[in-house]
Order: sequence, then structure tokens, then C-alpha cells
Amino acid sequence: MSKTSDKVMWAITGLMVLALASATALLVRQAGTLERLRQAVQDRPHQIAVSERPPQETPAPAAAAGERILFLAAVAGQEETDLWAIPAAGGEATRLAENVRFFGPTPLSIIDSGDEQRLAFVQGPTEAMRLVTLDLRSGQLNELFAASEGWWLTWPSASPDGQHLAFVSHEPPQGEELSGDLQAVLYVVSAAEGNVEKRIEPVMIWTPLAWSPDGQWLAVVGMGASRQPRLTLLPAEGGVPQVLPLSAAWLAAWSPDSMQLTTAHREFSSGLELVSWDVAAGREVDLAPDPGMRQGAINYLAWSPDGEWLLGLAGTDWWSMGLYLVGREGGEPLELFAGDGSTVPWARWSPDGEHIAFIVARGGSQNTPAVEMDAYVVQPDGGDLWQVDERLAGLVRQMAWSSDGQRLAFALNDEEGESPSGQLYVVDLGGQAPAVLHEGLGRYFYPLWLLAAIGD
Repeated sequence: MSKTSDKVMWAITGLMVLALASATALLVRQAGTLERLRQAVQDRPHQIAVSERPPQETPAPAAAAGERILFLAAVAGQEETDLWAIPAAGGEATRLAENVRFFGPTPLSIIDSGDEQRLAFVQGPTEAMRLVTLDLRSGQLNELFAASEGWWLTWPSASPDGQHLAFVSHEPPQGEELSGDLQAVLYVVSAAEGNVEKRIEPVMIWTPLAWSPDGQWLAVVGMGASRQPRLTLLPAEGGVPQVLPLSAAWLAAWSPDSMQLTTAHREFSSGLELVSWDVAAGREVDLAPDPGMRQGAINYLAWSPDGEWLLGLAGTDWWSMGLYLVGREGGEPLELFAGDGSTVPWARWSPDGEHIAFIVARGGSQNTPAVEMDAYVVQPDGGDLWQVDERLAGLVRQMAWSSDGQRLAFALNDEEGESPSGQLYVVDLGGQAPAVLHEGLGRYFYPLWLLAAIGD
């Protein structure tokens, strides 16, 4: 991958965020800082404060037999990024595929149809991208879709039942001039053969591609006849799409029961709103927080596994995001993390809903990269705040939870100098120090923790 192409890909990765920061606002809590939160945690004697986890020299945490961690990494001196797999308990890493393209929130998508497990991703080169699947047992690659000349494929997303695969195709404008108005084509293909089931044009490049947990709907942002961005529900098995009366929506978070779709959208008459859409009743459910808030922006929404709490990243703009929870019925948000001079670009619930992993970036701005990116874990009530990489040097960009919610994998990269280096770490929540699972490659990205393959 050339440096020019790499620059464009990173620009598209941040395209949704830049569009939001320039054209949207969200209600977010004013009061509270990192120091206040730390003090509150320290005042609770039954909880562990940030500084109270003693470092321990320990091997990698135990993992169930057959569990693997997939990750993207570039060999030192190589610009192309390859797909690798390593046993979660430690061992040799195996290269599964070469020249894997990664940009957007979902570069890797698991296809689980009950009797097989495959991985969907986009493979290069830039001028001839193709959507492929990889059988995680046999290692066989299968091409599903080839891009038109000069077009890029992004954001593969498999339906929960593994029958359908959605992705976006778009043509980068000449001169690398990217904007939030960039439009694209949405494809839905059969995950088995790649037969085109739906083709919708135009959609916004930052469309969320959010499948409902029951697999009945795919949420996208299309233009429609009005030429205004509208959140739209596409039925998975055919039927009439539902165009929701929510203008300029850019996020889609399904409740675990698939009954509500939550989004942030902009009404030009009343400003930004945070609402849920009741799918069965066909109406809005207001999630307006209590007064005492200020306008800002939002970049991520996700419901807790039990459907009681909505996790969001919000702030005055993209460069000052904090971590917040809102109850299912709305009300005052609970601030979990917000600090001056920092932003939270990434967060994920643990599968059991007992913890939240997130990343804090410091020292950056709209035009300069962050000089620090650290990993944290916190409980949903704000307790047991823990910096995972406290004694490690480097930038943490992504993390991945184990299926039991007790362990984390994270990629740590040192990008100083002409020869970037990195490591893949694994840590459990029992107070152990992070352990290196793999090192020796130039850069590490997008870890994905997998259960044992079917039949292992």
C-alpha cells in the first residue's frame, strides 16, 4: 500500500467523525473531570482505585482450548497489512491472508451460520479490491465480490444468522478531496455465493450498516427521493424499506431485543436529538437528558447486553469526547470518564455487561495526531477505574474482549522513528500485568477474540 493510498484510507476512516464534528451537536454533561472521578473511586473502600493494582510478572492469562485471536499486522518495512491468527493461550502466529485493507469501524466480520465459521474482509490491492471470505477451519479463501475499477469496498458486516453480508462501495474523488457529502453504493449479498440481493444508491459513506440482533432489519442512511439523509430500515428477507422520519442521522444502536433502534439525529428546527425508534409501534421514544447540559457532538452508541443502559461517546466536539451512560428511559447521563485535553475515541461493553473497555487519546487535535493513547477498564457504575497499559510505552488503538468478559487483547504500537514496532498483549481483570502474546511485526491493529472453531 502506497503512502498516498494509506493517507486516503485514514482520511476515510475518520470521515464520519469529521462530518459529525462540523454539522452536528449533542447534549452532554458539563460537570466532572477525571480527577473528580478518581477521587470518587478512591472514596469507596470496597473498590480498587487506579493506583492500587500491583504489577505482577505473570504469563499470558489462561484461555480455553481452541480460542484464537485474529489481528492485522504489517511486517517491518512492509506497507501492506496481513491477517494473522495466534492461540489465545500463546504459541506461534499463522499468517492467514495477505494485503488486507482496513478502514472504517468493521474491517473484519464473523460469518457464523451454525455449521461453519468464516471471516469476511476486503483484500487489495487498491486498484482491484475484492470482498473475500476465509473459512476459519480449512483456511480456504473465497471471493464474493470484485470492485469496479477505481472503486473501494469498505465496512463488511454479516447478518446475525450468517446468511447475508452488507458492505459499501464508493469511488474516492480525484485529488483526494474527501468530505462528509461523499456518497456510495450499498450492497447486500448472500454470504455463501456472493449473489447480489440488494443494491441501493446513493447512501452516505458513513452509513452505519447495523443489523438488528434478530437479523430482521439492516439500518442504513440513504438519500431517498428527498435527497436528504434518512435513517432507513431494510428488511433482511425482502419487503418494503421503512424510511424513518429522522433527518441527518449517522448512528444506529439496536437494543438487544431488537425492539428499539437508537440514534442521534439533527432536526433543523430544534437542533440535535437523541431518540429511540420503537420498531413495532413505528414511533419515536424520546431519550432527552435532563436540563443542565450543553451542546456538543457524539460518535458512538451501544446498548448494554441487558438493554438497560446506553453507552455513548459525547463532548463539545470530536476532540473532547467523554464516556457516558444513559438509562433506557432517558434522564441525566452518568459520566464515567471526561478529562481536559483528552478525548475517548473508542469504547466497548464486555460480553457480560460487567465492564466497559475504552481508549483515551491525549495531546491531539483536528490537525495533529494524539501523542498518547491509553487503555482503560471501568465498571458501569463508575467504579474500579483501571489503566490497563499504565507501565507500557506506545499507543493503544483497539481492544478485544474474550467471550467470558474476563480478558482483553490489545494492540500497542510505538510509531516513533522510521521503523514502527508493536506488540499484541493479553491481560485479565484479576490484577495481573499485561503479557506479550506476540511481537516482532511492525504494527498491530484490530484484534478479534474468537471462540474455538466449530469441530475443534
